[in-house]
Amino acid sequence: MKNIIHISYSSEQKGGGISYHNRGISYVLNMCDSIEHIFMTSTKKDRVRQVDKKRIVNYSSTNAIYRTISGMRAAIRIMKEKNISKISVGSLNIDSIWASILCILADIELIIFVHGNDFNKEHGYKSISDVLLSFSTLVQHLLVIPIADTIVCNSSYVGGLLREKNSYCEGKMEVVNPGIFVNDFERNNLEESGKSQNQITMYSLGRLVKRKGFDKAIQAYQKSQLMSSIDKYIISGEGPYMDTLNRIAGKSNTKEVYFTGFVEHERKVELLVRADIFVMPSRKLPNGDIEGYGIVLAEACACGCIVIAGRDTGSVDVVVPNKNGLLVDGSSVGSIRRAMNRVIRERQDFWEPSQIREHAVRNFSWTSKKSAICEMFMGNHS
Repeated sequence: MKNIIHISYSSEQKGGGISYHNRGISYVLNMCDSIEHIFMTSTKKDRVRQVDKKRIVNYSSTNAIYRTISGMRAAIRIMKEKNISKISVGSLNIDSIWASILCILADIELIIFVHGNDFNKEHGYKSISDVLLSFSTLVQHLLVIPIADTIVCNSSYVGGLLREKNSYCEGKMEVVNPGIFVNDFERNNLEESGKSQNQITMYSLGRLVKRKGFDKAIQAYQKSQLMSSIDKYIISGEGPYMDTLNRIAGKSNTKEVYFTGFVEHERKVELLVRADIFVMPSRKLPNGDIEGYGIVLAEACACGCIVIAGRDTGSVDVVVPNKNGLLVDGSSVGSIRRAMNRVIRERQDFWEPSQIREHAVRNFSWTSKKSAICEMFMGNHS
């Protein structure tokens, strides 16, 4: 029996893709024979979904220093109680630094998950915290990455970037896409969902930041010759780019773009189920900010949506071109517009919604990831 500590700084439902990924890892580890794991997180137990509450150990996140002290104390206590063979850290952050130190001292293996946000090179240096963040990032790449026994990338795209940045990663890298909880995304029939064959709903969901490409998507929607075929375009999420998106949407004298703000899980499922086309044409920004994977694209597929996504992202692991969606140049309004027009005109040439969902269940569910994740944690991977 292998005893493992998996560390996830934030595990809240509202915490985004990395939080979702870490909850999923714990969910799969629960299904792995011969593995016992402790899930360390700063999120209170009652706010963590999909994780066995008995496995959760909390540590404080008041500030970076106290978080480090609290996390190390909690991990050391667990290591004294159990024969821990590996420590796994859910993202390349300050926790990965102190976890690395513990692994060196205890002579145990270290597993690091990398998501793509690790490549953002610009912090701005507007405050002391910005300087400390940049220093922490430098330490992560100089200390954590070299000593890690296994580096798990959330997409082949992120794996390629890591190889370019650190040639010595070859041989200890694994690519394991995040899974989704497919049972949360059952596709209702048209009558139950209020859909009509003659109406097309386009939907976008995510944190409202520049890299997601919602600005270009709105502009493409406004310029589409087939705009009248789209019953409505709905965007859900919150973030620093909200005002900019509102200004862009306000320039149109035709159909309105509907902003819902943040939506809870149940409302998200409802909106995805009702959607025909899901749009997130993410792009790589000059500061290195990228979309490492895009879990919501897999969720949209689980609801039978045709997806339009940026090709210079981890989306390439989700989209099967001309089958469940299209890959576009996320920096080009024209490329996105042509994709929208094509999906509207040629919907019959893509997979049926049921086929898109079946593909998602086979390839994107957490259950489908079980074998790869269990073997990796057991040390049987190639």
